[in-house]
Amino acid sequence: LDELVSVSQRLFFFSQIFRPEVPRAPAIELKVFKTIDGERYVDLVREAPLLSQCFMHETNGRKRIIEYIDCKPYNNWMVDLKTTNVDLSFIIKQAAFLMSRYTFKEVTFNSVLVDDNFVSSFEKVRHKKCTRKLKFHNTSLVDPEHSLIGKRMLNLLLAMKPSVLQLDARGIIKEIDENFLREFTRGIRSPELFARSTTKKPFLVGANFGQTLASFDSLVVDRLKVGTEWILPVIMNRLRRQRGGTISCAISRIVNRYKLIQQLESTPSLLQYVNVEGRIVLRLSRTDWYADLKTTDGKPCRLFVTFTRRGRE
Repeated sequence: LDELVSVSQRLFFFSQIFRPEVPRAPAIELKVFKTIDGERYVDLVREAPLLSQCFMHETNGRKRIIEYIDCKPYNNWMVDLKTTNVDLSFIIKQAAFLMSRYTFKEVTFNSVLVDDNFVSSFEKVRHKKCTRKLKFHNTSLVDPEHSLIGKRMLNLLLAMKPSVLQLDARGIIKEIDENFLREFTRGIRSPELFARSTTKKPFLVGANFGQTLASFDSLVVDRLKVGTEWILPVIMNRLRRQRGGTISCAISRIVNRYKLIQQLESTPSLLQYVNVEGRIVLRLSRTDWYADLKTTDGKPCRLFVTFTRRGRE
């Protein structure tokens, strides 16, 4: 037995050394959520030729395989693991473990509580790009006024480098600033960030933020406030990328249609104004790419821009 213990310890030592170098298996989706009955789940969905022998149910650390005798192909998807009715800390550790072993197309957290344990668990896998799309729905902080956890979460999200980030977590969103938005775009091609949260005190960025803004495919951040006097060149640069998407944020004042037309007519520009009743529509010259622009009055004023490719109007 002593020899077996010694061998086991050596194997564990070498596994810890070489584990980071082992390629992670591809998977489709990881979901961590709570049902209406209060039950907690973590679901892993990965590719497989058949749906047979693929559903694993785990409760309080005990696993059992449910085999399907009459199996049929099911879009080459499979549900691989399900954990339910256990302590939230176990759920989080299980999800963090899976994110260290798989590369996902999408990871979703729904109705989870972000606390020190949550952040600490995922900080262990923070330097591994484990997913392209990361979504948080109906997520709350253990103490919404405790900014340290919110800031740690933002640093964690930057390190994980998802191309698409959806945040429905007021305690995290309120910590977003200009520096975070700049860092989010570094090393990511065509980033998308959605962070909707009611706020009456957005942070104002200057014209030097324009290049960062134009690099987003979609940027929906209520706390962000841009300047009306410099937004038009940014919209033009964004439209020149010829990719669909949305910009939604606060703006210093509403865009005056007639002043915009005068500005386009008085200076050389790749933008053309399209006369559409009740709308400001701009077209990139000699292309089928359009920017549909709208501003609304209020405190603060709001900017909405949709970039699409369609037939010429």
